[in-house]
Amino acid sequence: MLRGSRKQQAVIAILALLGIAWGVVTILRHGRIDPEKKAAAMHQRSGAVMAELIAQAVGGSGRILLITPDMTGMGLADKQRWMSSLLEAFQRSLAPGLVVAERETAVLRPARSTGRMAAGATFTLETYLELLKRHPGVQGVVSFAGEPIGNADAAPLEETPHPPLVCFCFLGDQVPALMKKGVVTAAIVPRNTPTPFRQVRGDWFDIMYQVVTPKNIDAWVKP
Repeated sequence: MLRGSRKQQAVIAILALLGIAWGVVTILRHGRIDPEKKAAAMHQRSGAVMAELIAQAVGGSGRILLITPDMTGMGLADKQRWMSSLLEAFQRSLAPGLVVAERETAVLRPARSTGRMAAGATFTLETYLELLKRHPGVQGVVSFAGEPIGNADAAPLEETPHPPLVCFCFLGDQVPALMKKGVVTAAIVPRNTPTPFRQVRGDWFDIMYQVVTPKNIDAWVKP
């Protein structure tokens, strides 16, 4: 039984590699992609989608707390540039009835396993609840520093009322648990399902990311 399973996995892997190869050949046949333009468009779309999500979460108007990552001094010039692009697109796309009333920053660090960015120790669930106590008048929270990290079952969530939280996540590992606890309302997370080859030359946002809510988070966890 195990041997058959391994054979099936091998066949699937070969088909996947052939599909990727065909996608690359298609790209070469029909012209070169400008990666800088595609990346810039992806960042702009990400910021715009975050603006849409918070507008949906709070009903289109209200005062929001904006949590942004502090990546200074980390030698990540490229990531700093694309984060600036994200924030600019977010501000530009924000609904007229929404006002960024408060701002906070969270330190980030590279995740050891993947090298991708993840929330650092300064943005724990406990810290997040402290920020809510510091800014009690906000109707929504937008985090470009990912989701707050920590044990959702152990955090005193019931002691602090928390408004809708929308996150742009670099990993999103703890989003499912936070959604089940009612902390995270919606999030942009890395896509974990195969991307149709027809999209290889399309919108990179749809290739790299997907939006999750409590309605579809289980499908993201188990693709």
